[in-house]
Amino acid sequence: MQILSVRAKGFKGIELIEMRPKKTVTVLGGRNRQGKSSLLDGIAAALGGKKLCPEKPIRDGQDSACVTVELDGEPTKMIPPITVTREFYRKEDGSFDSKLEIITKDGYKAPSPQTMLNDLMGKLGFDPESFLRMDPKKQAEVLRELVGLDFSELDAEYKKIYDRRTVLTGEGKKLKSQLEAAPIHKDAPDQEVSVSKLAAQLNEVHADNRKNESQRELLRTLEHSAKAAETAIGAAEQEVARLQEQLARATGALKSARDKHDDALGKVTEQIKVVNALKDQDTSDIEKKIASAEELNRMVRENAKHNELAESVQAKQKEWLAASARLKEIEAQKEEMRRSAKWPVDGLGYDDTGVTYNGRPFAQGSSYEQRKVAMGICVALSPDMKFSIIKDGALLDNEALVEFAELAAENGIQLFVERVGKGPECNIIIESGLVESADEDVKGVA
Repeated sequence: MQILSVRAKGFKGIELIEMRPKKTVTVLGGRNRQGKSSLLDGIAAALGGKKLCPEKPIRDGQDSACVTVELDGEPTKMIPPITVTREFYRKEDGSFDSKLEIITKDGYKAPSPQTMLNDLMGKLGFDPESFLRMDPKKQAEVLRELVGLDFSELDAEYKKIYDRRTVLTGEGKKLKSQLEAAPIHKDAPDQEVSVSKLAAQLNEVHADNRKNESQRELLRTLEHSAKAAETAIGAAEQEVARLQEQLARATGALKSARDKHDDALGKVTEQIKVVNALKDQDTSDIEKKIASAEELNRMVRENAKHNELAESVQAKQKEWLAASARLKEIEAQKEEMRRSAKWPVDGLGYDDTGVTYNGRPFAQGSSYEQRKVAMGICVALSPDMKFSIIKDGALLDNEALVEFAELAAENGIQLFVERVGKGPECNIIIESGLVESADEDVKGVA
């Protein structure tokens, strides 16, 4: 569907402009701030609704404005030629509002005019030249929106997992460094040695050895008694030799001493047997174990720490691998969405760097290829209302202008080009909100 005529009065910088745009390219000329952009904004506001209406749609000094756009209809949707009129007015509080009317040639008024337009308009006023000047990432955003590839949730999940994997990488490296620095003792036992048990065992051995020592002390006492008895015998014999008169008493004393001596010798003999049978336990092994227990326990603790670090490293590696696998799944899912998307131009796509065309970065394509793609996007954005503008037309050389005109004709695009100046390529010249001059086939009919 195309525009047959436009009439704008009191809209933004326009006093009154009427025109019949060409079916392909209509070049609007004139100085800056004379009404060129106002005319194109008026078309967008009339057809696109409040979302495309400017904050101040009415010309200074006036209380109302009106934009009327005549369309040739859309047979595929059984829409006859229609006239779209949007009137703008100033409310009592100073704000602005508008009302819309759609009438067919036979006088039928559409009951829901904006609903009808919303179904037809798509994205009005796409600027193919502006698209070409965008940076690659912005171009990719426009393209994603066009083909319906919303990666916001996948990209958010990707970033979350990627950030987590980055943290896991740092944590894993730190744990691995700790693991490599942690000592390991292959000859250490699995469990720590109980020093308290060894000490108790040592006390028991010492107690047995003290009992043995008491028996030895008893032998020394008995031996001392035996020697004392021997001394007494000698004294008694001397007493017998010196004192014959006390023989009887000395003989008795001698007998008594001998009896005691015999008894003592018997006990000594028995005790010798007991002592000779004694065997002290060797404490050196236990003492060595106690001395080495702390070192063994240190090695056991270090081995346990080493094993704990090894388990932590394995857990981090497992989590890192899972995160990496999910990142690949997301990339594969996005790639599948790209492959199944309906692209406006064959060979079009995008990657992390931006838009691609035939497998190469879009910026590396020829100027003609780039303009062809931009026009293809324009068609896709508004398949029914094929309306596009180039606001910075002054930046186009004649070759570029011709190329855009040819592409517009090929795609059935009604293209409006703004140019600062009044050159021969201009189909209509706008000055102070009025038509200064226009080609015969572009002049409006009052």
